[in-house]
Amino acid sequence: MTQHTEWVNSSFRIDSNSPLLDRDEYDLIVQLPDLIPPGAHIFVNPWNGSSLAFAIANIPVQRNTPSYSVSSAEQTLNSQLNQAGQIPGTVCPAVQQLNVSYVLDFGDKFFTPNAPSPYPGLENLDTAAGFTLIAKVGHAALYRIDACNTPS
Repeated sequence: MTQHTEWVNSSFRIDSNSPLLDRDEYDLIVQLPDLIPPGAHIFVNPWNGSSLAFAIANIPVQRNTPSYSVSSAEQTLNSQLNQAGQIPGTVCPAVQQLNVSYVLDFGDKFFTPNAPSPYPGLENLDTAAGFTLIAKVGHAALYRIDACNTPS
């Protein structure tokens, strides 16, 4: 029991080495209610701590867990969200279907070393056309999806 308790404690501890949520990510999540309008939804990668925005800040995210099947709209954003400025006819219908207007970028560190990496659409948002940086804490960033003129 002691070993299990220590393993759980180390998995959920919030520090620079945390596998789930590090200090930068946590600090950004707690700011979310002041950064986005009420009712706005955030697109996240469920293999990192970004999906905890719902649990910590009561901000709706499109996906709380990686353990269910992915819709075609989610697959489009997982693979092409960062191209919204170049191919809005492909990406924006998925943005509107999922009702997301923001995206959290917590990088490519996942809470499990065996996590799949089917999220190229979340890469390089800092240089992608159609996104506005709203806030950044260390490596954790919040972007507004402007390419699709989302309402929030």
